[in-house]
Amino acid sequence: MPVTAADLREIHDIGSKTREWLVAGESIPALARARIVMCGVSRCRSGFHFVRHAWEHSQLLLALGPGGACLIDDDWRALAPGEGYLTPAGVTHAYRCLPDRTWWHVWAILQEPEDCDRRITAERPVIIPGDGRPLHDAVLNLHRETMGAGDPTLVRQWSDLVVALLSRHLAPVQTDQRLWRLWEEIDADLSQPWTLGDLARRADLGQEQLRRLCRRQLDASPMQHLTRLRMRRAAALLASGDRSIGQVAEAVGYANAFAFSTAFRRHHGVPPSYRRT
Repeated sequence: MPVTAADLREIHDIGSKTREWLVAGESIPALARARIVMCGVSRCRSGFHFVRHAWEHSQLLLALGPGGACLIDDDWRALAPGEGYLTPAGVTHAYRCLPDRTWWHVWAILQEPEDCDRRITAERPVIIPGDGRPLHDAVLNLHRETMGAGDPTLVRQWSDLVVALLSRHLAPVQTDQRLWRLWEEIDADLSQPWTLGDLARRADLGQEQLRRLCRRQLDASPMQHLTRLRMRRAAALLASGDRSIGQVAEAVGYANAFAFSTAFRRHHGVPPSYRRT
């Protein structure tokens, strides 16, 4: 999408049909300490359009769905779910909702005072990988708590979670995005007889590379983490009481109930029959 002169005029327009759930950082100590000026979730419609040329703040915006575009290297680029738009202070940046679309995203604006180290050190806007759903949930729950009961303990816990999740996205060494995409796919299809080779191919990694990444980021081997996912799902299915042990075993990838029961006891410390009582 080529850039025009009109595209680059200074504009701050949320559009008449956009809805936003906002949290002001100055009113919440944990956010203020992290220099978060404001954070929020936006459901944007046509007309949502921002262009800034010399803004004193930096910003992280994470796309939760399709429908938006951002300015990168003098060109408009669609921002896909699982991607973020990271913009440093004082540099031209722009983002907008595409015509006739609805665009969900979560974002945080950061104060970058001259006497402090910048949290966003890029020299220009960049696209980064990042699953925005956990941050979306934390910001929404913080918003609900501040707008509702305002329990100080819950406000503190939700705000701490917002800061921790934002810090993860801003950290110089981020979680390899291939891992969360892999485990998201596997968790949706645990009944398959996954092997290490299958997992490595799904992640587009070598088996040894996958082992190293999982050990470093999950403190477990790939097959150990697969077992974690299976046992977590099995416990939930057993607790519902709708399936037999054999059916649960099949649903989480075990060929027979005996092998499943052995693995369940080893993982949870109790037999699967105990979880049904």
